[in-house]
Amino acid sequence: MILAAGNWLNFGFVITAYMKVLNVYLNISDSLTRRREVNNTINELNQLTNRELNDLGISRGMIRSVAEGTHRV
Repeated sequence: MILAAGNWLNFGFVITAYMKVLNVYLNISDSLTRRREVNNTINELNQLTNRELNDLGISRGMIRSVAEGTHRV
């Protein structure tokens, strides 16, 4: 009985460790996806003319902050 309980404790430890590793992987994956989206937005906005940017209410200096969602009005 004691051996069986010990095995369950070890199994619980393995599950907990696996979940922590999985969470780290998912966080990295989310960060890379977000960075890719921001870079794509920056590239697309950089292809616009100054007039097109002005029509959107964006200046060239605001592109990065707008793409990152950190621009404050």
